[in-house]
Amino acid sequence: MLGKLYFYTIFHANLSFSCIPTDQYPVILDKCYWPVVDLISKGYKLGIEFSASTLETINSIDPHFVETIRELWMDGKCDVIGSSMTQSIFPLIPVDVNRVNLREGRKVYRNLLGEFPEIGFINEQTYSKAIPELFREIGYRALIMDWDNAAEYNDFPPDLRYKPALVKGTNGAVIPIIWNSSLNSYKFQRCIYDRLSIDDFLTSVMSHQHDEHDRALALYGTDWEIFDYRPGIQEIISGEINKIEKLLKKLTSRNNAQLINPSEVLGLLAPETEIEIESPECPIPCKNRDDYNVVRWAVSGRDNVHLNSQCYASYNKLKELEFFNGLAGNNNDLWSGLNEMWGSDLRTKTTEEKHYNGKMKLGQLSHKIDERLSAVYSHFTPQYDFILINPFAHDWNGEAVEITLSFEKGVKRGRIGVEIDGQLVVSQCEHRQLYRDGSIRQVKMTVCPFIEAGYAAQGRIVELGQEVEYKHHQYTGDRINIETDSVILTMSAKTGADIRELIYPGISSKSLAGYLPPVYYDHIGHSSDYYTGGIQLCDFFGKLYNDTVQTRIVVPDNPSVFPVRLPVSAEMDMGSGKVWKTFYVYRNKPRVDVFYRFYFADLTPIFFRLGITTLNPEAFDVNTLRFSTINGGKDIECFNPNGKIINHHHSVGAFTSARTCLGATEGWVDISDKDKGIAICTDKSLLYSVPMIEYQEIKKSYLMRVYNSISESDETGRIHWRGHMTARISYVGHANSANTVRNQLCNTVNSLICIPRDDAQQTSGTMRSAEQVLRVLNTEHTDCAV
Repeated sequence: MLGKLYFYTIFHANLSFSCIPTDQYPVILDKCYWPVVDLISKGYKLGIEFSASTLETINSIDPHFVETIRELWMDGKCDVIGSSMTQSIFPLIPVDVNRVNLREGRKVYRNLLGEFPEIGFINEQTYSKAIPELFREIGYRALIMDWDNAAEYNDFPPDLRYKPALVKGTNGAVIPIIWNSSLNSYKFQRCIYDRLSIDDFLTSVMSHQHDEHDRALALYGTDWEIFDYRPGIQEIISGEINKIEKLLKKLTSRNNAQLINPSEVLGLLAPETEIEIESPECPIPCKNRDDYNVVRWAVSGRDNVHLNSQCYASYNKLKELEFFNGLAGNNNDLWSGLNEMWGSDLRTKTTEEKHYNGKMKLGQLSHKIDERLSAVYSHFTPQYDFILINPFAHDWNGEAVEITLSFEKGVKRGRIGVEIDGQLVVSQCEHRQLYRDGSIRQVKMTVCPFIEAGYAAQGRIVELGQEVEYKHHQYTGDRINIETDSVILTMSAKTGADIRELIYPGISSKSLAGYLPPVYYDHIGHSSDYYTGGIQLCDFFGKLYNDTVQTRIVVPDNPSVFPVRLPVSAEMDMGSGKVWKTFYVYRNKPRVDVFYRFYFADLTPIFFRLGITTLNPEAFDVNTLRFSTINGGKDIECFNPNGKIINHHHSVGAFTSARTCLGATEGWVDISDKDKGIAICTDKSLLYSVPMIEYQEIKKSYLMRVYNSISESDETGRIHWRGHMTARISYVGHANSANTVRNQLCNTVNSLICIPRDDAQQTSGTMRSAEQVLRVLNTEHTDCAV
């Protein structure tokens, strides 16, 4: 006897759809949404999914629609499926914002529907290992995810596609998963668009029927707004939803075929098999084909790099504001605003209206955060020149902090240092502006204080005596070695000051990253120069540029005046634009910072990648080699590349320049084996980037590289660059796991809160002494994690 084949659908409603103008919302409600709900009223069981913001918008236009679907849902005639407040891409967004998104969505669902949906739809079917824990902790009991992409790099049992599974997330989270299908959704669309007959479509899906066992299959699971309407061109079509009804009628008339609600699958075919969806080849799987991937919302699309940089800048400030708790008041409105600005549909084929409004709202949000921070700062009076506050839940243990201070004419002169709470600490002057009388107008200092978690300290700029000269000279020769107690850095002037060797003597005697020559692998397919610290870009016409050109390296005359880190600079013309690099080689930390400054007159690249890093395969044990990062959650995700071929940076077809990336939402990716590691850290608020991994085993060795992309291209668009921009890459060596050094990595990416005297007094308010500052921070805040 033939097994039964259960079919289910998920019609995904999203009025934020990038290319739909707001004045078309009532049209979509009438032409798309209502007719499908009418099918439910006729007895066809369908799954329907709404972001909470879409549900709110619908309710503002036609409350009767929301009342109707609520009644149908309560009667068991359909499944209402939830997601989040805003449709956003969780693996690219910090966990705090993702939690706000889910929490606000739950509130709206309960308010408008009376209940919270038990099944959660993963936005854009873009998954990371963090998602099960986030959805489970907000109250979802099952998830919907695309089978076709989940199975692409995983050796799942073939029959698993026909029943729910148990997906394993971070921190031991396990949640049932109901499978969607991009492939069946494509076929369904083609059928409704008259490119495939109903009979041929039904023959195709019925071919999944088993001779003995019952199975379940997703019939359709994507956009609702594309039937009887064409987003973008705003064309109204007739007859497509009628055709859906004909298809469903024919399907349900077949023996052993039944249309059910998605939730019913869990009872009919109980999940038993535990799986992991992510893989080293594709850490963040998405829906559709490979050319539709997570990169489109990261560094492609419509000005996404700048939009994401601004979102991260606002996020960092909002976390500062949140630390002050009672002084800052309730910041829920700011968190809601930031969550909205991370919406996926602001980042693709966005209409002019939505793009303009989004940029305006983001600017207003940033201004509001600045105003509230300024009001908080006004409560505190630095005893001397500034206050440093550690807002983190861990100690700040001597990591470098950059502070910029301004002074009145004649106040500070000569050689200067920094005192923290009356104790002189290691510091160095890195940039000064002088008044015409020789006194200091503005100074940028790098200081290495120790400040306990949640504590504040008073800082003072002190004069140390006679001025020293900060002179530099051009290095003559090719290779240059910069050596400190913690770092040995070798660079080449002939190839753009690329990193030839990067050794951390306290961790390993071998270089962890550097240059591999064309003869290294003795393999014709891998006979290129593999550089570290370099830049690659491909312009609009397909011409490839890199920074491996002759350059001028400038080093300090007197290294002793730089007790924190030694600056080494280089300047070059790539042909497509001007590049300045400044390397900071730390004395007492296994760390090297690389600041990139670019100038482009007019550039719209196909791709633009920097901080390209080549691992030394002789330094790492391939059997325990792994890369780790955070992709939108609170816990680290680890991937073992051994035996895999990984090419995140490879193009897909003619129009998509990369196939995937990591979210790296805390700003770092770590490459480690059992004994040692090197973390690559970036400041996403300065210039947003995402890491991409390349790995391949070659004879008895392997090639592993990390690319930090600031620009890719696909059918949603390309990033336009004009003028100056700055990016930072930090290389941090360690002899522990990423979990152990995570606080150190966070300190590399983030910074202490610095309140200069001028900022503290620029607005009126109740001034507080240093003792009051410490008392406020140390008694009102028990959980100071940022």
